[in-house]
Amino acid sequence: MYPYPVDLANSKFNFIPGFFSGVAMNSQPLHSLIFGGSVGLNLAQVYVGALLIKQQQLNGLSTGSSATSAQIAAATTYVYKPSFSVGIKISIKAAAAAISGSK
Repeated sequence: MYPYPVDLANSKFNFIPGFFSGVAMNSQPLHSLIFGGSVGLNLAQVYVGALLIKQQQLNGLSTGSSATSAQIAAATTYVYKPSFSVGIKISIKAAAAAISGSK
């Protein structure tokens, strides 16, 4: 999403950041969420974002103590822990067009 209309077919560097969100492409996609902004060319953009990772947490049990499976199930909660992410976003459509155009 861009704050104003942008010509995505143009390959010039874009200084206005585009905002995005996404999920991981694995067996549990909603366990990893990302929200961020990116700048760059149509083919590849540098991004900075917040990564939210769903993690298991035990409440009320002390470390090293023994517990039954019912106690563990009752004490288990899931929380999203924030993290910082930096990387490169590559447009699959633009990359496929660049590869097919180079042949």
